[in-house]
Parts: sequence; structure tokens; C-alpha cells
Amino acid sequence: MSGIFKRGDDADDGQTAERVGVVEAVFALFQRFVSSSLGMPEIEPADFRAAALLMDGPWPLRAGDALHLAISRHAGATLVTYDKLLTASARALGAKVRDPLARTIK
Repeated sequence: MSGIFKRGDDADDGQTAERVGVVEAVFALFQRFVSSSLGMPEIEPADFRAAALLMDGPWPLRAGDALHLAISRHAGATLVTYDKLLTASARALGAKVRDPLARTIK
């Protein structure tokens, strides 16, 4: 295997340095994308309480999913997820949700 995916004892220090450089470059691009395209909502204590209520509701949401749903509702943001249970739960609550496979926002 060649390039950045080469692993094992046969990878020399030059190749390791090259891989590190590629990873750092990709991370820098990601940081630029995030800083210019995505917003980070403030997480409030009420979001944690709302998540706890969502977990005890009619949908068996995991803690992380419930928190993401609570934060997106509080922020008025569209939740983007491939998770069918999370999508159904968000829609049932009237939250904005997008399943990238469905290609629609509801």
C-alpha cells in the first residue's frame, strides 16, 4: 500500500512525516470550513433538562441524540442526521430535521 495509507514497519520517517503533514492540512481545511460555515450554539442547562425529558418520552433516544435534538430545537436550527429514530422523534416534536438521504427538509 502506498501514500498516506501505508502502515507497518516498512513505513520510514519520511513517509510518516508526509502523512502527518497531510493530516494537518486536512484538519486546517476542516477548521476553515467550520469557522466560516457552521455556527456553534450556546448549550444551556435547560438543554440538558430537555434532553432528559426527551429520553423519558415515547422515543427511546440515547443521551447524545436527545441532547442534540434539544439543542437544535432551542437554537431553532435544522438537525441533520442519518438516524431514523432521531429523525422520526424530531419530526414528531415539530423540530426541523434533515435526513441527507431523503434530500428534503421537514
